[in-house]
Amino acid sequence: MTLATSEQLHPAARDAAKVRLKPDIPEPDEVSGLDDVRQAIDAIDAQIIGLLSRRMDYVKAAADFKSDLQAVPAPERVREMLNERSDWASALGLNPDFVAPLFAQISEWFIRQQIAHWPNRKKRPR
Repeated sequence: MTLATSEQLHPAARDAAKVRLKPDIPEPDEVSGLDDVRQAIDAIDAQIIGLLSRRMDYVKAAADFKSDLQAVPAPERVREMLNERSDWASALGLNPDFVAPLFAQISEWFIRQQIAHWPNRKKRPR
């Protein structure tokens, strides 16, 4: 694993770390109490869930381009992706020992969903 600098981060990761949630939710250094903190955490969690749903759309679309069911797991891609996510985590001050297993679980679940989706895929040219 190579350590990423903030310049090596995927632009979406760099931007997401800086984005203001909503005008009515204060930044972490501006919160005035636990209610502000909880409101912000709830907003972040809602965004994470929405993004996971969007990720599912892309996972299903990926099945459309795979030649056969054995191509779904793509272990080399998963390994590269987990290393990259660990690097992104490090660059943003998160512990890769937390992020890597989290993304491994996410990947495993999405692979299972892609396998389940396989019979309903829309075959598209590769």
